[in-house]
Amino acid sequence: MSHHHHHDDHHHYHHHAEHENEKAPESLSQRDKLTKIVSHWIQHNEDHARSYREWAHRAHEMGLGDVHHLLEDVAEQTDLQNRNLEKVLSALGEKTS
Repeated sequence: MSHHHHHDDHHHYHHHAEHENEKAPESLSQRDKLTKIVSHWIQHNEDHARSYREWAHRAHEMGLGDVHHLLEDVAEQTDLQNRNLEKVLSALGEKTS
């Protein structure tokens, strides 16, 4: 599945199917692959949350209060998602940041 991201003033494209094999050589166990992909998701979400907050700030400056609050809510939900993913890493025996 192709997915297009807008980050600030730049864009990037990637295919989500690629994430499943990203930096996960065949020599890694399924558990190690899972650990790697969850770590990747956390970083990816952090990038998105930062972008949501930047655009929330811009929306506020444009007088778009409702949009500002909605984007802040999305960023908070992303933070919650990451806290849950960090619990996954803990359950896998990995240290989180």
